[in-house]
Parts: sequence; structure tokens; C-alpha cells
Amino acid sequence: MLLSACLIVRNEELTLSKCLDSLTDVVDEIVLVDTGSTDSTVSIAESYGARVFHYDWDDNFANARNYSLDQAQGDFVLVIDGDEYLDASQRTGLRSFLQTTDAEGIIVSLQNYNGSPPRIVPAVPVSLVRVFRRGHHFQGAIHEQILDSILETGKSLVKYNLTIHHVGYLTEIVHSRNKISRNMKILDEEEVSSEKQIFHDTNKMMEFIRADDFEKCLSLARETYTRLKRQKPESWSHIEARAFIIYIIALKETGNKKEALEISREAFHSFPNYIEIAYRFGESLLGVGKLDEAVKQFNYCRDLGEPNENWLDTQTGFGSYKAAARLAEAWGKLGDDVLARTWYLTAAYENPAVQDSLLPLLYLLQQEDNAAYAGKLESLFSDPMSILLYAEASSILGLPQAPRLLSLVDEDLRHSAYYQRALMVQKMTESGEEAFTSEHYDSGYANYLVGLHLLNRGDETAAQSAFVKSGPAGEQLFRVWTEASQNQLMQCDLQPYIFDLIAMRAENVLARLLPHARDLDEIWLYVKYSPLSPVLTSIDWDGLTGLQCEQNSTRLFRQKNWESAADWLEKAMVHEPTVSKVLIECDIALAHSNKLHVFSVLRQGLLFFPDSEVLKIITQNLGINPESLTKAELYLAGDGEMNPFDAYRKSVLTMPLNVQLAQLHERAGVLTQFIKEQAESQNVNAMRKYIEELQNIITFLRTSLDTEIEAASMTDQVYSYYYRLSVNWFLEPNKVLEDYDDAVAFWESWAQTWKKVPSGIRG
Repeated sequence: MLLSACLIVRNEELTLSKCLDSLTDVVDEIVLVDTGSTDSTVSIAESYGARVFHYDWDDNFANARNYSLDQAQGDFVLVIDGDEYLDASQRTGLRSFLQTTDAEGIIVSLQNYNGSPPRIVPAVPVSLVRVFRRGHHFQGAIHEQILDSILETGKSLVKYNLTIHHVGYLTEIVHSRNKISRNMKILDEEEVSSEKQIFHDTNKMMEFIRADDFEKCLSLARETYTRLKRQKPESWSHIEARAFIIYIIALKETGNKKEALEISREAFHSFPNYIEIAYRFGESLLGVGKLDEAVKQFNYCRDLGEPNENWLDTQTGFGSYKAAARLAEAWGKLGDDVLARTWYLTAAYENPAVQDSLLPLLYLLQQEDNAAYAGKLESLFSDPMSILLYAEASSILGLPQAPRLLSLVDEDLRHSAYYQRALMVQKMTESGEEAFTSEHYDSGYANYLVGLHLLNRGDETAAQSAFVKSGPAGEQLFRVWTEASQNQLMQCDLQPYIFDLIAMRAENVLARLLPHARDLDEIWLYVKYSPLSPVLTSIDWDGLTGLQCEQNSTRLFRQKNWESAADWLEKAMVHEPTVSKVLIECDIALAHSNKLHVFSVLRQGLLFFPDSEVLKIITQNLGINPESLTKAELYLAGDGEMNPFDAYRKSVLTMPLNVQLAQLHERAGVLTQFIKEQAESQNVNAMRKYIEELQNIITFLRTSLDTEIEAASMTDQVYSYYYRLSVNWFLEPNKVLEDYDDAVAFWESWAQTWKKVPSGIRG
């Protein structure tokens, strides 16, 4: 007998038939060990001719597995579960492969699925041994392993192209079988050796995540991290990588953004080619507002791409559509709507069912009147979930295709919040107020949406009545509304309500609640790229973030209060540089007819954001070519004075080369001191003139190098670093004090070095 399939099962009637169907004509026998089913599992197995055995469950998967292996008669064993099935297109060649191989164990792919119908999310396939020669035994009470037993023989492992699909992590199946509490009980009771402790901990942390208990997950993750740090990093494997990933997720979910950045940066340095770690690092950068770094990181993720196979159980998309959606988010917050639209479009093409990308994308296409793109987009939406999401977004934006798309939504999805929300919007569009006064709604969610509309209209009594009918969600929102009205310091999370607020055009409710939102950063783009975007500039923000300062500056500029707009722009400069700040500063400069300042700001903006499409478009519209704009033109335009660096350079060029270089580096150090003094005095314009002179010196030094020589090339990289630093100072003056000591020490030390070089050499 060639091949035995061995299963351990309990209450698998929902999925067992599909599993056993996939084994037909592949295995010679089916050995099924039942551990206490109370449904029709056993009778289903018997109908397929399985040899059924009963085993008293002892909270140890390895024991049950090994009992099934002891009953097998084939030369090889295929281990499979009742919620798994063999890929139909790959299973047929397994028998002929086993007849010719000398391998002791066969590595196959396990394709896990997460989420809940209709939104099922495939993970990246995991490599593991599921086929092996009879005679081996499992170890481990849970997430049992066979690999050690095979490796002890010293014989070979080979990879075979076979995928086993696993649906047991779908939400309904996890809850129906009470898997979380069962697994936690086993993990709590299992005794493990020190070398298996981190693997054991990661299994336990994953159960906490499935139970949405992120605080307990975080506590264990910190303990595991302490254990992990006792090891040498060069000994770390995919198990330690998994521990890092779970730690980062727990930190993010519990709001520990700064710590998440520290841990994800460390993880990325240790595992730069693990796509999920690279992606989580990008997420952490985004979470603390380091948008420019986040852009670079998500571009890196896309360069890595999707792994074909993994030793980690990770979702798909980190190297493709998820990274694209995050790039859209980063550019959207930076203020480049053109690049945001491009990346949202990329995400939609790579995965049309990305919910968070669709509404912003359609909004941006609508703003640009890109009918051609919209037509191409519709051809992407073929699966039921993507059609539903497209119909909902179209309804919210009032697009003409919305009624037709709603009629195409699958009957099984019409109970979902997406459909009910879209349907209510459509009724509101067609019937106006009658949709809320003439109809009686039985659905709790429909009453909740009615309550939102009434609250936005100012009818609190009627709104409260509708919210009571809707159930806990509506009552909670009304409590949040009431507390926000009475307590200026209260904080709330708006993410659970944001799509409902946008769909119902509840701008008054949003304007009241938005300043109280703890998760303002997470929901900002949902509002910005929606019909409620004017709310962002209608609020008098506290100015706690760069985005808030920018909105205040924009609002005041539109009111032609240019002095106050400039004040808020200066406050915004305390935060990370953005394209928005560059655009606002250019607008204020143009309002004062100061085109020279516009040239200067655009040039620095393009140096810092060379990929920004918006800055390129603005530059072209103003008839400016920053690359051909010389430093002399910047200094000479307007006041007739000579470029101070040109005068300084001419005097320096008469000196010997070593003296030239010493003088230039010394001058750079002096300029750095001037820059610091002006930054401390908050004299931004004077500071920027010194920065531009410093940039001229660095440019001159770089052009004098022969980068074909290795030492000169390395020197050029150093100069490039300090040039980049100066651009950052121009756009974010508070960084000067942070970087000053290092910068001035560099220029002064190099000046002293060149002074020690023997004289006599001329340039």
C-alpha cells in the first residue's frame, strides 16, 4: 500500500465531505480518528469507506495524531484535517511522485484563509511537511511538529507542488468549535523545553489576538521579547520573526505607536527581507507621522514583492495592493492628491475588494472628472464583494451608476451593513426627507442611520428615539454626542461610525465630534476624500498636529487673512515636512506677489519630495524650471546685490587648494551657527538665506570631486547627507536644533583637517 491519509476530527460535518472528496483516487486508505464528535462526522466518514477509530481526547494533539499514524498501513502518510482539502489541479500527480522519490519527508504548501464570508482573505502559503514515510511521530500538545523526527534520520526532504487549503481559521468555524478556549487550555497546561518556549509563546499570543485580547497579548509579547533578546540575533529564525510581528501588532492595537516604531525598526534591521516585517515597519512610521520615511518603506515593500512561499503564516498583499493603499494614504496626508489617486488606483487594480481604497479613489476620480478611468474600473469588479463595495461607494458619492450597481448585489450580501447603508443613501437621494418620515424601519441598523440623519438635522428628541430602536450602537453614539456637547475635554473613537457619518452626509455631527476623536489620524483621509471634506477646514483646530495647523492656515488663507495664515503655517513647520506646507507657503507668497520666494520654496520642496506630482505640476504651471534656476538668479533677483557666495567663492579660488577647502568648510560651520541662531529667534526667512548659501557651498564642494575615485565617492555621500539635512531644515526649522551639534562638529573638524594639509597645491 502506497499512501494512507490520517485525520483526527471532532464535529467536522460542515467541511469533512469536501476534504474526503479531495482524497479520492489519491490515497489508498483513509484513517480517521474521532475524538468525540456529537454530529454526523462519523457517518460521513464511513460513507467514504474510511477506517474509523475512536480516541478519548486528552488535550494533546500529538498523542491523537500519533494514534492515527499507528493505524496507518501505507508506505507514506498524508496528514490532513477535516477542515482542509487538497488542491484539485495539483493532487493527481502525488502518487506517481511518491513511487519514484527517495525522500523521507515531503514539503507541501498550506494555504490558510482568514476573515469571514464574503470577505475571506487568503494568507501567503506556508511551507511545511505533511507527507512522510510511515514510522515517524509528532511532538507538541498543540501545533504539533513532525519535522524533528524526520531530520533525526539524516535523510532528505524535498519540495512537491501540492497545496492544502485550510478554512479552519474562518471566523465562523473558529467560534462554532470554540477553538480559542480549547487551544488556550492546552497551551496553559503544556510543559515545553526552553528551546521551544518562544514558539509556544507565539502560539499563545496568536490565540489572544483571535480573542481580541490585545492587552494580554502585549504582556506576553514583552516577556517573549525579553527571552528573545537573551539570544544572539544571528541565531534568530522565522519563529523569532513571528514573535516580532505579533509584538508589533499588539503594540499598534493598544495604541503604543512610539514603541511599535522602535520594535518594528529593530525587527526590520534583523529581518529586512521578511515582507510582513517590512510592511509593519512602514505602518509604524505612518502611525507616528513620519510620512516621507513611510513612502520609502512601502516602496521597498513593493520592490520586495509578494513571497511565493513562506515559513510564516502571513496574509497576502504586503508586497502589492496593501503597500499601494498605504502609499496612497501617505501621499494623501503629505498633500499630493495626484499621487494618492495613482496609488489608490494601483491598489484597486491589484485587488478590487480593498474597502478602504475604493471610496477615496472614486472621490478623487470624480474631482478630476476621470470618466475613462471610472469606466475601466467597473470591469475589475466581478466578485460579489467587490461589486457590493463599488455599489456602496458609488451611492455615497451620488454617482449615476449607483442604482444599477445596487441591483447587481448578490442576495446573500443584502443583509450586510454595506448594502443597507448604500440602500439608505439611495432612498435619501431619490425621496429626500420622505425617506426618514414616511417609512417605518424594522432593521436596527436602518433606525441607526435614520437617527444619524435626524441628529444632523438638529432634532435630538427624534434622533434619540431612533437610536433606542437601533440598539446598543445607536445608543452609544448618542451618549458620545451628548458628552461632546457638555465636555470639551472628552475623547472618543470615531472609526466605528465614520463611514455611516459620511454616507448620511452628517456634516454637523462630524464637525461636533471630530475635534474629540482619539483616532483622528486614522480617519483623516476618509473625511478628506469624501463629500464631507469641507468639514476639515470649517473647524478651528487646536493645532496639536501638523495636519491641524495646515487646515487652520488653509482656512485663514481662503478668508484672505494672510498674516494669521502665515502664523499657522509657521506652527505647522514644527512638524514633519509635507507637500501641503510647500503649497500653502507658495500661496501666501503669491498673495504678496513674492515670486522669488515661491521659486525658493518650490525648489526646496522638490529637493525634499522629488517624486511629488503636484509640485511638478505647480512648477510647470508657473513656468518655472527649478533645475535650470541658478543660485545667482535667486540671490540677484529683486535687490540687485551680488550672490554672497559667488563673491566669497571668487576670493577663495585665489588661494591654494588646501586653504580653499579649509575656508569653505570653515564658512559652512559659521553658516550652520547662523542658521541655529535664526532658528532659535524664529526668523525663518533669514535662516533660509543662510541655508541656501550653505547649500551653494556643498554643491561647489561636490562638483569639485572626482567620484570615480572611491574615497571621493564616499566623501560625496557625506556631503549629500548634509545637503539633505539642510533641505530638511528649510522645510522643518525645529530640526536645526536637533541636528546642530553633529553638523557644526562635522564642518569644523573637516576645516581643521584641511588646515593641516601642506600648502602649495592650487586648485
